[in-house]
Amino acid sequence: MKKCSYCGKDYPDAVERCEIDAETLVEVGLNEKPLPLPYKGSPPPKLEAPPRPTVLDLSEIGNAFELREGFSRPNWKLIRQLIKNDISPESHSQAWTDAAFQWAEQIRADLGGEYNLLWSDQFILVTALEQEKARSLLQFSERTLDHINESLQDAAWRSGLGKHLLFLFVDLDDYYQYIADFYRDGVYPTTSGVLLGRGYVHIAMPAGEGRQIRRVLTHELAHNVVVHLPLPAWLNEGVAQTFERTAIDRPEPFLDHDLRDRHLAFWNNANIQKFWAGTSFYDPGDSNELSYNLAEIMVNLLNPKPSNFADFLKAARPEDAGQTASLDCLGADLGSVMGTFLGEGNWRPNRKAIAECWAARKKKN
Repeated sequence: MKKCSYCGKDYPDAVERCEIDAETLVEVGLNEKPLPLPYKGSPPPKLEAPPRPTVLDLSEIGNAFELREGFSRPNWKLIRQLIKNDISPESHSQAWTDAAFQWAEQIRADLGGEYNLLWSDQFILVTALEQEKARSLLQFSERTLDHINESLQDAAWRSGLGKHLLFLFVDLDDYYQYIADFYRDGVYPTTSGVLLGRGYVHIAMPAGEGRQIRRVLTHELAHNVVVHLPLPAWLNEGVAQTFERTAIDRPEPFLDHDLRDRHLAFWNNANIQKFWAGTSFYDPGDSNELSYNLAEIMVNLLNPKPSNFADFLKAARPEDAGQTASLDCLGADLGSVMGTFLGEGNWRPNRKAIAECWAARKKKN
């Protein structure tokens, strides 16, 4: 017998890959217990009509939604005010859940009949995926969120208000039309998924191959879990990159000789400040690619005990790229840690240089 290590489905020995998520199957010995699912289990996802609102019914509010750029956009300022003023604090969580379900149903209707709405303990998903694949994705989301929360301990965001929302778009044009509303002047980057923080934090993604969906979803969930923290960009991306790697069945090393040589040739005492400022992530070419990789390298070099790293995340601030927090919580100078990888040089974050990088980017935009 074989088993999928992601969705847990059993298969005959002759089958090589899971029909749900395309993962390579692993053998389960006759005298062995079945392999446990990664992280925690979760209740089976549901596929049925969304539950009726019990605390907040947006259909009774005339201007709760506005059709903009082809999609229903909630009036979050109004909704937040209604919850604050008209609903008792002990019912706030249910009110936000009611709002999330009604919004998700509006988006499902906007996208058309091929889309369904599913939900689990912590998630609401709007997707046109086949039912089994959608259920598998929700179960993966539950386990991944549990894993990230456990890893980041009390640095993880646990608001308890509403469920996590995932919008998975079949059509790329629909995806970019949807996210354009969240970007100034409708100018948006080319992405494989994005965490959108305006109004109600949620994740939008184009539907792709199962493994790619899981990688991107893990990355964005990591961003979601630290969305409440004013993290330096490099630390935010480094954490997300590190968790993203756990979603890969057999991850490749994130550094090889060629990539190391590219780092050594690219970074210098001047442009390293753009990395600390986070502006290097927006520059195309080597700057963008190497910034993401360097962020992951730094997180792996810095990560000692989980409790210390959680304290570091809570204390890190963009203005010094987390230098003070690193010294206080980890006993590590970021410049010295960077030097263990890039070699001798003045790699330490500089507050003035960081501020100048921000000003230059602002002027450019």
